[in-house]
Amino acid sequence: MPVKKEVFVSKVAETFGEDLEILDQILLSNVPLFSDESLRSKGKMHTRVLDLVNSCEDLDLNKEETKDDNADISVWEYLVSRLGTYDNRIARKSGTCFTPFVKNDPKMKQRMQFGSDAMLQINNNLSNITRLLNNEFHLEYEYDDIYAVKSFNLVSPDYQYEDLNKRNRYKVNAFKNALHSEYNGLNKFELEIAESIDSLGVDWCRNPSKTGYNIPIPEIGQGTSNFFPDFLLWTKNQVWALDPKGSHLINDAIFLKLMAVSDINDKRLRLKVGFVLEGEYILGINNRPQLQSKNGCTLIYKKNSSIRAKSYPTSKELAKDLLVL
Repeated sequence: MPVKKEVFVSKVAETFGEDLEILDQILLSNVPLFSDESLRSKGKMHTRVLDLVNSCEDLDLNKEETKDDNADISVWEYLVSRLGTYDNRIARKSGTCFTPFVKNDPKMKQRMQFGSDAMLQINNNLSNITRLLNNEFHLEYEYDDIYAVKSFNLVSPDYQYEDLNKRNRYKVNAFKNALHSEYNGLNKFELEIAESIDSLGVDWCRNPSKTGYNIPIPEIGQGTSNFFPDFLLWTKNQVWALDPKGSHLINDAIFLKLMAVSDINDKRLRLKVGFVLEGEYILGINNRPQLQSKNGCTLIYKKNSSIRAKSYPTSKELAKDLLVL
């Protein structure tokens, strides 16, 4: 489905800040200079003997030996491996978020054997390392990089599934003010929100998952790197990134940090994240939404320094408020 006109929004990128030496110090402060004894661990070698004639294991010839030596690895290599597994934005094959000099620190060059006390201590310190790295992790606008709305691909348009719910989901729906003339693949609530947004008479679009506009998840170690809002809506002074499902409210830290995108000021348009939930919600402990009633719908958004939950009897009333909030 071709786009009707060119519309843009500033891209958002994740960053650990400009002073990478702070990140180096997080590593160094959590790794001591170990004693030689704590760096070593006795290894065990298991030998199994198979009797190929009788196709069985000869238990009498099996043996286990204890060795004074064991496979070893540098502290730096081990940390890069573990942190990269936790989140590849910390470390990957192309590099790490740290300076290129920290790996040459004596603490990082220590070689420790697998199963050693030193390795055990580093494993215990990993949670503190990732917590401190998260404190330095935030989002910022890429002023020299913008996202242009692209063509939209309909999925199985008007396919006649036997399942009525699937048939309705992939039914093609026409929209007057959207940047694409038609969309499908919407569930009942998403379609209701889309129709309400379309009635506003301003530019909006459905945002393709995986290939559309994305906001980096500003919390490391969550298993996914990007948040793809379902809809983008352009008002006079800002762009709304709307998610009618609220699927990313699972983690309080992700929820709060995504809301903080609204604090980033752009020279052109400000980006605001809004979660649209079916039903009436209030904010409880840690600003986690709590369902009060299945009636109406609720917008979760940030205004000034506080996160708010505003309920509406209908989605059309919620949509109208997006123009002034």
